[in-house]
Amino acid sequence: SSKKVRYVESDSTIINRKLTVEAFYVEPDMCGCIIRNHEQAASDSVVISDYSLERKAYFDTLTEVYNRLYLQENEVRLSAEQNFGVAFFDLNNLKSVNDTYGHSFGDMVTVTASHIANEIVETNGGILGRYGGEEFMMAFLNRNVEELLPIVEEIHEKIKAAELNHNGDVVKINVSIG
Repeated sequence: SSKKVRYVESDSTIINRKLTVEAFYVEPDMCGCIIRNHEQAASDSVVISDYSLERKAYFDTLTEVYNRLYLQENEVRLSAEQNFGVAFFDLNNLKSVNDTYGHSFGDMVTVTASHIANEIVETNGGILGRYGGEEFMMAFLNRNVEELLPIVEEIHEKIKAAELNHNGDVVKINVSIG
């Protein structure tokens, strides 16, 4: 933290106000702020609750699992633990599914795989996050490799066993986990 005073002026869609804020250093990991001006903002913005903002910030809108931002912001907390395990899974050939059946069906494949994995991950005390388009990361605290392998295998088998129907075509989900 810098001990300098900073002034920030911005339109806020959260509180529908144009703010001028003075922020200042108080002590490590703490700062203070004074709102110097709070004129009505020009746009007709909607007030958003803290819960709604957190959902938008930390959850993937398609799959409803944590997103990459949440995973990155919690990396420090996770890496401070002495015993944790991480596994990734990737939906194979999703581009081919999108090209053959359309992006809406590809989204359904992504959602189905994430929901199967998330149920197993949460049951075993972990978190699942969408790391990229078709890439997901699972993190488990206080788990060693021997404890993670059966969980990862269960996720792999259940996702591979899932069948989706597209106009009479049965489509299986192809996944890699490591």
